[in-house]
Amino acid sequence: MHKDHKEIAKSVAIGIAAILITLLAIEALSILAPNLYGDVKTTVAQWGVVGVFVGVFLGSTALPFPTDLLFVTAINLAPDLSTKLLFTAVAIIAGFFGALLNYWLARVFREKLVYHFINPKQLDGAKKWFDKYGPLPILIFGIIPASPIFDPITFVAGLTGMNFKEFAIYSFASRVLHFAVLALIATKVIV
Repeated sequence: MHKDHKEIAKSVAIGIAAILITLLAIEALSILAPNLYGDVKTTVAQWGVVGVFVGVFLGSTALPFPTDLLFVTAINLAPDLSTKLLFTAVAIIAGFFGALLNYWLARVFREKLVYHFINPKQLDGAKKWFDKYGPLPILIFGIIPASPIFDPITFVAGLTGMNFKEFAIYSFASRVLHFAVLALIATKVIV
């Protein structure tokens, strides 16, 4: 069991490093591709809370969408602390709803639908993590920005019939940690 705790601690450390790398990549993107970054800024400025909700929701399903770029941009554009907190709360809720959608799609439509969204190799990898560690991968991979395995994990939870309440608790906790840490780092409260 001691080895498992080390692996989990290592995964969490990798997650934090990934958050920092993501933020550096977003900063580099704003310099190297100002048009793309400008489009995201325009989207956030025009759509505000609704744009953050829709963008994070879509990015939290199996659809490829730059959720973290949109969220960090929204945090950086927010004029005050209350708006930053609102964007963070909206992102947490949208991310959680996206994970719930994945869970229920997999639960209802099983492998037929899931294989249209997730490559079988990713799904098999997610199943191995899930079998070995139970619900912890939902929490760990949910914290990591742009995690290529978080979406498959949420599908696996649905496919395996994981207890919904347990899934919801771990998934919500991962979204809280993910967006709270991103917001804190983006506002340079922690670094």
